[in-house]
Parts: sequence; C-alpha cells; structure tokens
Amino acid sequence: MTRPDPTDLPQRTARAMAAYDPAFPLQCFDFPLAFGVDLPPGAHAPHGDLGMRFHDFALTGLSRPRPVALPGGFDLHFPALGFQGRATLTAKSAPEITLDTGGGLMAFGDEDIGTGGGPTDPLDPARKGEMLEQARRERARLMDSENGRKLMGEYNEHNEVYNSVFVKSAAARNAWTANGATRDMAEHTHVALGDEDPTVTVVNPEARERTFGTRQVTYNQNAFVQQLQIVVNTISQDPTFNPWDPRAKLDPESRYVKASLAAMNFGKATEKTGNSKTLIKPLTGPDVHGTVDASDGEMPKSSVGELESVIAQGVQDGGRAAAEAGDRGWRVLDEEDRQLVRRHLYLGALERAAEAANHPRDLWSGDAGATIAGVVARVRPGGDPEVEVVIPAFEFDIDDSAWTGAAGDTARDRLSEVAFARSFLLDRVETAIREAVRAALTRARG
Repeated sequence: MTRPDPTDLPQRTARAMAAYDPAFPLQCFDFPLAFGVDLPPGAHAPHGDLGMRFHDFALTGLSRPRPVALPGGFDLHFPALGFQGRATLTAKSAPEITLDTGGGLMAFGDEDIGTGGGPTDPLDPARKGEMLEQARRERARLMDSENGRKLMGEYNEHNEVYNSVFVKSAAARNAWTANGATRDMAEHTHVALGDEDPTVTVVNPEARERTFGTRQVTYNQNAFVQQLQIVVNTISQDPTFNPWDPRAKLDPESRYVKASLAAMNFGKATEKTGNSKTLIKPLTGPDVHGTVDASDGEMPKSSVGELESVIAQGVQDGGRAAAEAGDRGWRVLDEEDRQLVRRHLYLGALERAAEAANHPRDLWSGDAGATIAGVVARVRPGGDPEVEVVIPAFEFDIDDSAWTGAAGDTARDRLSEVAFARSFLLDRVETAIREAVRAALTRARG
C-alpha cells in the first residue's frame, strides 16, 4: 500500500472540502427582541412580544479553497463564502403594559391591570420627568461613595432580570401599584429630597404624619412588602424551579435566584437603618446618605437556603418552616407575608402555564445572509490537528421590506443593538468551517 505524500496534504485537503459543501451551520436560532409592541392590523393580537428566528441556513463556497503551504502547516483561502437562510419575525400575544418599566416603574395609565392593586391615576408627564431627573441625581450621589457604588452595582447587575419580571408578570405589576401607595410614595420622596417644600424633609414618615394610597399604609409597610413581592415574583419566573414540588431545589447559578437573593440583600441593608415593616425610624435624605457612607462596606449576603425558607414558609402548612427559620436566625414571616408569598407563587404558576400555551406566530419572513470574502483556515496538522478560522468583517443583510408599523420599526432598532445575535451567527460560521476542514483533513490523510 502506497502511503500518501505528506507534501501533497494541502492539495488533497482542498479537494476533499468538496464533500462538505454545502455545510449547514444553523438549523434554528430564536431570541427575544422586544416586549409589548403594537402589532400590525390583521395580526393575531393587538399587542405582542417580538422575537426573531434565524433558520435553514447553509454555508456554500467551501469546495474550492486555495491551499498555501507554510512551515508547520498550511492555509486554505476561501475567495467567497455564501451564508444564506431565512429570518422570521415572530410575535406572542401580550397584554398592554401600563407601567413605565424603563423608567421609574410608575403607572402611566388608569386601566386596572389585575385584582389587588387597583387602578392608579397617571402622573403628569412633566412631573414624572422632574421625578426621574431627581432620581438620576440621587443615583449619581450614591455613586460618590464606595458603599453606594456597591449598592448600585448589585442592582445594576440584575436590573435586566427585574425589568423582565415587570414586563412578563401582571401579578408583579399589579402588586407594585399597591392601590396607589407606590405612586404617592414616589411623589412624597421627590418632595422630601428636593426644595419644593422645606417643611417636608422626612422620607419615611410615621403613620401619624403621613400614610399612602387608598388603603392608607405607611411608607415602611409598602416598601418592605414591595421588597418581598419582588423576591417572590422574580423566583416565580425561573423556568427550572417549581415551588409546589417539595423535592425541588433552587439552582444557585440561576440568574433568577441571584436576582432574588440580591433583593433580599437590599431588604437586609434597609433594616440596618433601624427600619422594618412595623418599626419606623424617620430618615431625611442626608440621614440616608450618611447611613450608606458609614456602612461597614459589606453588603448583607443572603443564602439560597434563606430563599428556600421564605418559599417554604409561604407554601407549607403549619409552623415547621418558620420554626426552622427562627432556629437559623433567618427571617420569620408573619401571616400577612406568608399569604403574599402563597398568592404570588400561585399567580406566577398560572402565568407560566398561560405563557407555555402562548406560542409565537410568524409575522413576516424573508431572506437573510451574507457573502463573506477573504476567509482563511489556518491548519496545523498533527496528532490533534489545530484549525484556526479567520473571518474578515462582513455585512449581514435581512430582507425587512415587508416589516411595517411600530413592530417593524422596533424590530429594526433592536436588531441593530443585539450584539450577542451577531456573535452567535459568527460563531456558527466559524464552527462550520472548522469542522469541515478537520473532516476534510482526516479524509485526505486516508
């Protein structure tokens, strides 16, 4: 038997590439684009969550590379590759959202978004603008200190998860309105931290001084209830966890678990000021800043076990979970809090079941792809061959000529910002070329 000439390996590998043309680097790739967008007339719903599906892609032009021998290996030069498939814009029906999830999470419509929270009168746009501007100044003030930066850093790490909770969960949005209490508190805080009324300086007044919303709750009552409901509604969004299964365990690496723990940490940080749902220690703006600046520098840390305890206290009958929490020095929920946990876990389960049945439907579909010139595969043969793929910049085009209205405009804007989608597509091309070259090299060696 005649052994192949190793000096002819580049040419034989180049010829063997014909067996791997075309390659199919991408069967299907779905990702979300935008939430709660007005859909075009004739669509299956008036509002929807937009998604993009790339599918049926083929990579052509692999059959005729130009081999170039080099010390220790060789390069395969591909004059032009075609990466072509389809891009389909999809939408799942979604309710119209009446909270400004991109701003201060304050209601801007007066429709009832569920039972329990009730409608909230809209804020005057100019007034809301003033409040948001002041909130930005307060955020900048917090960033002036090391401890403030730690607080903001932990929030910023999870703000995408919190935003998705309010976008996806009517239960969370409804709880946030709290019969107008959150809106009233936002306006009160704005005045207390500003100079509109010098007689109003305390951020969290005692009950005899001021209550909020139609149910006349104190500032602290609503603040701590909101902290707990965010913990619960965030973990309710975790698709890998069923709180009603007594054998279920939380995944410490889940982004929902991490965001829920961060919300618990914020509650503990607030308790360091001497405040709780039932205890009120009035604080002015300078008091709050001073407390943050004087902190010991470490954010409180909550464990997965503590989060599981909160869930268990809401789900289980009797006081066993509460007794265990007390023994471990963890938070023991009162009956009102246990009811809140049960209610939101139940509502979250209903929402997840409804979401599972809400399948995306196609809005528009068109050609998508690119012509990629100048690709080089650098091959270093050996026992375990190395293949490095170098791809120059290229334009990826999508036929969006049929996209109309708010949905089409929003999809175009979001696609231009979604860096991870472009990175994923580039990775698929690189992987397909690398695998084809390695297979051709194995075939050329016989």
